[in-house]
Amino acid sequence: MQQGILGVDPKTAKTWLDNKEAILIDVREPSEYEAARIAEAILIPLRSITLEKLPSLQPGQKIIVH
Repeated sequence: MQQGILGVDPKTAKTWLDNKEAILIDVREPSEYEAARIAEAILIPLRSITLEKLPSLQPGQKIIVH
């Protein structure tokens, strides 16, 4: 199993999200999130992100950070 931080192209990210293989975390500020966002994104601003604030993952599920 590969772990770590990797880049992902938009097509792959969409496939993962559509197949529930990943969750999408938006780390921008609330005003940026309100102006434009991806429907599945969960807002957790970077300045306040902690492990406790991350949603639960299914086994093997990935996190995409935007």
